[in-house]
Amino acid sequence: MKNIARHSKSITIVGDPDQSIYGFRNANVANFKTMKEDFEGTEIVTLEENYRSTDCILDSGFHVIEQDDERIEKGLYTNNGKGTPISILNCESEIPESLTVAEEILRMVHFSKGLIQYKDIAILVRVHYLTQNMETALRASDIPYQIIGGVRFFERMEIKDLIAYVHFIYNANDTLSFERIINTPRRGVGEVILGKICTLSRVRDKTVLDVLTDLCSEQQTKKRKTSGGFPLWDFALPPRVKGNLKKFITLCTDAKAMMDNKESVRRILDYIIKFSGYQAYLKQDYKDHEVRWDNVGELMTIAGRYDKKAPAGEDQEGGEEGSQIYGDLASQAADDGSKPLIGDIDAFVANTTLDPDANDDRITERRNCVQLMTIHAAKGLEWPCVFILACEQGIIPHLRAENTNEEA
Repeated sequence: MKNIARHSKSITIVGDPDQSIYGFRNANVANFKTMKEDFEGTEIVTLEENYRSTDCILDSGFHVIEQDDERIEKGLYTNNGKGTPISILNCESEIPESLTVAEEILRMVHFSKGLIQYKDIAILVRVHYLTQNMETALRASDIPYQIIGGVRFFERMEIKDLIAYVHFIYNANDTLSFERIINTPRRGVGEVILGKICTLSRVRDKTVLDVLTDLCSEQQTKKRKTSGGFPLWDFALPPRVKGNLKKFITLCTDAKAMMDNKESVRRILDYIIKFSGYQAYLKQDYKDHEVRWDNVGELMTIAGRYDKKAPAGEDQEGGEEGSQIYGDLASQAADDGSKPLIGDIDAFVANTTLDPDANDDRITERRNCVQLMTIHAAKGLEWPCVFILACEQGIIPHLRAENTNEEA
């Protein structure tokens, strides 16, 4: 700046000493003080009127920022009135927090009689991984939502893969899920063979798994006819493909038995991941396999919430107030931390049914959706109602914010 101003006494620097979102580019509030020292006669002009927020929001923000002892003094005011007070909701953990927010959204939309719609509501988080609990609660409550600046947790490739495994094992007639997982990891089933398998399933009114079992049976010949004289198949499986399909059949059969025995949903998912070799598949095929594997871990956490210990002498179908809205999700929050003995695979499948329109931006734009995004992505945007999740030490303020000069 000194070099720029060598031949002129006129120079202007614009900035906000109360934020440092460009700290990664060496932005530093100390530059304001340095300018006064290096350029004698510097005039400071403060812009103190806020045209967008209310008194309540400004006062709350000012209460936080004034705790910085080294802060450059400046005021803030608005002519927009007092506004609605900020509410603080105390929750024991992230699950009750997500359920409470979903319940509050339903309450506001219902009692406002159309004055507040889903599109008028935003949910903000510090980082993207914090959205998955909220997404689960929104889906369970049938609240439409849109992820801004990221991909829905349940729309991420690795999550869709594993959910497809669960759905196909749960319902062997789910050909869409079968087509997704049969070569994930690769089993050598080409498009021609895959098409014939699905056709046989439809024409012979058999599940895909039954057709695979017939094809892999020791008695299989190259061409077998039904009593009606029509060929059941006119092809033979290569030995390697046949071996892979036998392992796939074993995986599905064993996991289905676990489902029928109401075993832990988390254990079922863990079995699918290990028996299929899914982690090795991610490592081999994706450079960002560590991030994807972290997402798998989050899915395992979600699955664990469908496992609970049946209270002795109590009807499992009962539940606390609100369970009628959220199904089993509310009782999961109440039992969080108990040793899982019974898995509710029915609820898991119902709550993880994928939305076929989720990736269609044209449809999403027409929807009346709650907006879910990071605080950073929300900069400059406005909504009548905003929820900020996980306002707790280590997240807001961030764990790395060891002093007041760092971005929280």
